[in-house]
Amino acid sequence: MSPGPSARFPFPHDPVGWFCLGLADQVAPGALQTLDLFGRQTVLFRGQDGQLGLLDAYCPHMGAHFGHGGCVDGDHLRCPFHDFRFDRDGSCVSTPYDHAPPRGARARAWPLVERDGLLFAWHHPFGEPPSFDLPAHDISDWTRLRLHAWELDSHPQEISENSVDTGHFAAVHSYRELEVVEPLQVDGPVLRTTYAFSRSAREFGIRGDIRLTIRIQVLGLGVSIVDTTADRLPLRTRQFVLPTPTADGRVKLRIGIHMQRPERWRALSPALALLPGPVAELAVGHGTLKLYAHEVAQDLDVWKNKIYVHPPRLAKGDGPVGRYRAWCRQFYPHMEDAVAAR
Repeated sequence: MSPGPSARFPFPHDPVGWFCLGLADQVAPGALQTLDLFGRQTVLFRGQDGQLGLLDAYCPHMGAHFGHGGCVDGDHLRCPFHDFRFDRDGSCVSTPYDHAPPRGARARAWPLVERDGLLFAWHHPFGEPPSFDLPAHDISDWTRLRLHAWELDSHPQEISENSVDTGHFAAVHSYRELEVVEPLQVDGPVLRTTYAFSRSAREFGIRGDIRLTIRIQVLGLGVSIVDTTADRLPLRTRQFVLPTPTADGRVKLRIGIHMQRPERWRALSPALALLPGPVAELAVGHGTLKLYAHEVAQDLDVWKNKIYVHPPRLAKGDGPVGRYRAWCRQFYPHMEDAVAAR
């Protein structure tokens, strides 16, 4: 049964969409992990053939938990209770008995995709297949993607709303001279907009301000991709905002960042001129993640403690919050009267 509205958020905690499980290479062949998703336990495993599977954690035979004593046997998941084996589709493929597996012995299987080094699971409250895809980028000349994560009381819709809440950019992040370069565009489950703003460049060892342009794509409520360029530096980064519901009222918020390698690292900062290329890349990778995590952390206290006000008493300068909330309603097919849909 899908979680209903919570006291803070008048919409279900399990919207339709793709949600991040972490880096795709976090699970080695033969490994098994238990993950909390949408108030239920699941198990993520990789077979010896290198392919990943995500199943509900409880065996459909007699209810044993795969993550407590189970293991990966070749390309299959073995139940610890009776040695039943399941494939990545959730089907029981063998038992220790001399007859066919029982009918209906099938665990729920979650669709998975890998994009840009990240692993995503598809969720639909009625078990329907994916209705949209995630973009794949050529990252051959980009640095390794790095992640940081928090667990907090919030909802993916609340976190993604920051992408259109232009008023908070100055109040929370001290961005100045905000310009809407490309107004909000909605295309089915995808939302796009582009902003430019000024901020201090001291983190790069440069005096004065730097002008940044950020191109935002929000793909459902679980994936936001932000491409950033700078006017005074050969800087192009790609940031990810990835809130995944774990339990009712709780999310695991992952952020990720990597950057396109410049021709010379010293062009980003004079201090990098003294470092060998691989060391400079490592330093920049750590530095950009630290800076990005600091920016996102400025929002955490608000997210943890705010309530959802509907309708909001918007003022000029708040941004297209109303259009965003109307767009969100497509991700709640299981709650027709959700406040987000009004």
